Amino acid sequence: MWTKWALFTGGSRSIGASHPEVTRGRCAALAFIYGASPGNADEVVRAVEAAGGEALAVRADSGDPPAVNAAVTETERSSAALTSL
Repeated sequence: MWTKWALFTGGSRSIGASHPEVTRGRCAALAFIYGASPGNADEVVRAVEAAGGEALAVRADSGDPPAVNAAVTETERSSAALTSL
């Protein structure tokens, strides 16, 4: 299990989906918030895991502060303390 986790918003499409490349090799696992593309989110998780990393997709509206807070809580509960937002 990684000890450093990074949480990104919009991680299932376009620029957000590139975050696995950014974090790879930096001792960070990836958690990301996605809004409407569960299939894309699953693909990103599979790509990270296939490369030997850990990933967690959390469905939430990144424009809704309570939903983002809940996503942070879920990430910490499911993995470890976040080190990057």
